Amino acid sequence: MKTMKKLAALLLSVVMTLAMAVTTFAAPTNPQPANDATPNVTSDAATGTITIDKEGSTYNLYKLFAISRSTEYDKYDYTATDLLKNADASVTAEQVRDYTAAELQALIAKIDTKTAAASYTGVKGNTKVTVDLGYYLVEEASTTAGHVESASFLVTVPEVVDGAWNYDIEVKTKESTANVDKVILKNDKENKASSEDIGDTVSYKLSGDVPVYEEGTTGLTYYMTDTLSKGLTFQNDIVVKGAAEDGTETVVAASSYTVAAKQDGKDVAVAALEAGKETTIKIDFTYADIKAYKKVNVYYSAELNQYAVLGNAGNPNEVNLTYTTNPANGETHTTDDVEVKTYTWGIAVNKTGDNNAKLAGATFELKKGEATVASYTYGEGNVPTVTEGDAVTDAQGRLYFPGLDEGTYTLTETAAPAGYSKLAKPITIVITAEKNTKGEPTGTAAVTADGKTLTTVTEHEYTFFEVGVLNTKGFTLPGTGGIGTTIFTVAGIVLIAAAALMFAVYLRKSRKSAR
Repeated sequence: MKTMKKLAALLLSVVMTLAMAVTTFAAPTNPQPANDATPNVTSDAATGTITIDKEGSTYNLYKLFAISRSTEYDKYDYTATDLLKNADASVTAEQVRDYTAAELQALIAKIDTKTAAASYTGVKGNTKVTVDLGYYLVEEASTTAGHVESASFLVTVPEVVDGAWNYDIEVKTKESTANVDKVILKNDKENKASSEDIGDTVSYKLSGDVPVYEEGTTGLTYYMTDTLSKGLTFQNDIVVKGAAEDGTETVVAASSYTVAAKQDGKDVAVAALEAGKETTIKIDFTYADIKAYKKVNVYYSAELNQYAVLGNAGNPNEVNLTYTTNPANGETHTTDDVEVKTYTWGIAVNKTGDNNAKLAGATFELKKGEATVASYTYGEGNVPTVTEGDAVTDAQGRLYFPGLDEGTYTLTETAAPAGYSKLAKPITIVITAEKNTKGEPTGTAAVTADGKTLTTVTEHEYTFFEVGVLNTKGFTLPGTGGIGTTIFTVAGIVLIAAAALMFAVYLRKSRKSAR
């Protein structure tokens, strides 16, 4: 329970209700005649019912006026309770009926339910409860998880509906809750998943509902927490836009929010973030600066880096929203995480020779169209390092190309190890990502090399599709202008000429013998 100065917003409602719906509004000794618009009382009912529609919440009801049928008129008398009198002993029903908004505000500021006993406690939302006739102040004692506590409101039992007294009151509360969503912006679509190459930029949109509080409420919390996995590097390019009911966006000034970062649980300056570490970004808003909007949209990007997880597990990015649900005690609620993922794959070349010997020193080039793809080596702690210069197989005959998007690639052997002949033609590698019904990648991919399906291997804590490349021993032939090919050509001509001469001699001898 809390101090009832929050009822100021309802003052005009009090005036209107008492002036229009109340038949008599007086001390017991001085009942007032009815308003012409108020129907006569025809029921002797002493009770009615209240049903508040907010499932999961509970309420306390405080009676401010007792209502009873007048003994002199077919109308109702409204008598102030001790709760109201204790706020101001001099107040009379007639005075309250005629109070201005300012006078009512001053009176309500004196009412404190912290020390007063409720007429009814623990009234459950969406449950019909029987109450004595009266004018009640209703406070929400507990609220549904994630819902902002409703502002206190006034209920009268009975009330006039369509020209007649209604004894079964149904209260429609104004629900206020907040959710958050996250998408990847790609190909003019909002996606829950994407596939990328290492070095590609991934664009994100976070969207949070703005909850509604009673006017004048202060000390409110509203922030988003965004967590990037180690394969994503935050680019520090946040832009915030407030969205109206119709979706129209307006840029929110940078002074209306702060951005703070943590890596591995430690505070880090946003400008000093490192690749390869899980990163948490907190975007903390000044509620007063965003309260006019229906939603707050946050736009930013991240780069897929060399620490990206390859294959089905993907590279997740999560967001949640924390906001005040009970302004009186500062209670907050944090939503469930909303996750999106970015996928990428990798190729491992396995270079072997005769008897499955592992061949070091073979040079390869992987291309996607005209773009050359970088290879990586893995050092202590399996830290990936981009290769400077040629991509050459290591002592185990291995060569790694991580971080590949779906598409078609060509793998060309540009130099074979000494004593081996290189591949006669490039290998065509095709990565095909499995998609869901929305056209988004699922993480599963089919990879072929010259039409043959590849299988995966896990090395250095990463999963690659393995391409086997077999070389055979052979001569290293001289290039253009060398004497080697000339010698073989001359020798061949000599042998052919000798054979032709021998055949001619044989024919000649055969003819002589025939004569």
